[in-house]
Order: sequence, then C-alpha cells, then structure tokens
Amino acid sequence: MNTIEQTIADNPSAVLAAIANVLPEIIEKNGMQTNGETQLKGKTTPKLIDPEKQIEIVDGKLEIKEMPGLRSSGTAMRIAVKMGIYLENNRIGELYGADATFTIGKDERMPDLSFVSNEKLKDGEPITKADFAPDLAVEVVSPTDAYSKVLKKIRKYLDAGVKQVWLVEPEFQTITIYTPPMKSETLSVEDTLICEEILPNFRLSLKEIFRQPK
Repeated sequence: MNTIEQTIADNPSAVLAAIANVLPEIIEKNGMQTNGETQLKGKTTPKLIDPEKQIEIVDGKLEIKEMPGLRSSGTAMRIAVKMGIYLENNRIGELYGADATFTIGKDERMPDLSFVSNEKLKDGEPITKADFAPDLAVEVVSPTDAYSKVLKKIRKYLDAGVKQVWLVEPEFQTITIYTPPMKSETLSVEDTLICEEILPNFRLSLKEIFRQPK
C-alpha cells in the first residue's frame, strides 16, 4: 500500500472532505452552475456536495448530515447544558457535540451529543475522529427525518458498543432510551430521565428540556 492509499485508509472522511472543498474550484474553472446542476465539458452532472455541510460515511457512501431545525437545536442545547453541569461536578468523562465523528462499525457517525467515559480517553482525546464508539449517543430528530433510517442508525450504534441511545423527539416531547440488543423505554414530558449505569445520580427533567418560550 502506497502513502496515498494509506492516508485514505486511515482517514477517509478527511480525504473526502478535502476533495469536496477543491471540487467547486475545478467546476468553476471548467463549467458553470445552472438550475442546481453542473455543466462540465458538455455534460450535465448532479450538483456537488456543499463543502459547508457535515458529512458522514454510511454503508461506504457519503451522506450529508441534515441541519436541525430551531426547536431540535434548542432541545439539544438544553440537554447539553444539563449534562455539562453534571460533568463539571462529576469528572467521569467528556461530552461532545454534533461535529464530533465516531467510528460505528464500518460507518463514521456524528451524533447530536455524545458522552465518552474516562476509560476510553485514558490515552487522551483523538485529534481527529474517534476510532471507537461513544458510551452514550443522543439523537434529536426533526419532523423530516425518516423513521426507518433513524432506527437503522440506532441499531448500528448498539451493535458497535454504544451502551445507550437517547432518541429525543421534540415534536412529541418524548425521549426513548434504547439499550442492547434493541430494548426501549419511552419517557413522556412529565417524566425524569435517570441513567445510573452511565451517569450516576444524573437527573434530566423532560419538562425542562422541552420547555417553550412564553
């Protein structure tokens, strides 16, 4: 394996992101944009991936991570604040946002929130992507998300060693907790989420995270 092949094998997402960054310049020099498609050397090709988008690798293919709506983003932030305060007082691991990439089997995924225990970080935080799965993954869904794809993603998380997945649905004000192999428990807005196995003594009031401006 030569140096280029080794680089691609070690970090395919970084290589693909770099390609996405330079392709628009190539297109600009050789063609023109028309109606969302690219004309290049007399041929019409699909519009390129926007380099500003976050890219995941799913089943060996590039997949754009859709940006959340305002309600989903706000809900994720309120969960992050609660978890962040907890972790400041209980230094058992670290919390990561939606731009952190983890290895989920053969995929590379970017959960909306992730918790990683100190045990997995004993050699320090990876500079780029993590070659392991987080202990906890939080996914905040939007109304446009395809439920079948969401469930497939959750199953892959659990198969890769994620201990819990929280599926947060702001539209219905519920959180479903998934644990291996694919057990689930759904909490409603009046409930409090407890996660003793991963976050001892942590309490998350659903009423607080699903609150709306008055």
